[in-house]
Amino acid sequence: MGISRDGIQFDHADGQPVRLIVLLLANANQPGPHIWALAEISRLIHIPGFYGKAIAAKAPTELLDVIDLEE
Repeated sequence: MGISRDGIQFDHADGQPVRLIVLLLANANQPGPHIWALAEISRLIHIPGFYGKAIAAKAPTELLDVIDLEE
């Protein structure tokens, strides 16, 4: 998971730049963990206030703290 302070233009439907980026790698022969990870990412993103707290993190440890608070 990474944060872009300036945002990245991504041709998104709302026209807003992307600020929170998630890289998810999966073994093609084991889709289970990949699907679980996608579900957890979706759950976090839908928690009110999570996105704002996540993109406000100034260091990786702060971002991890935000994630830990929501688990």
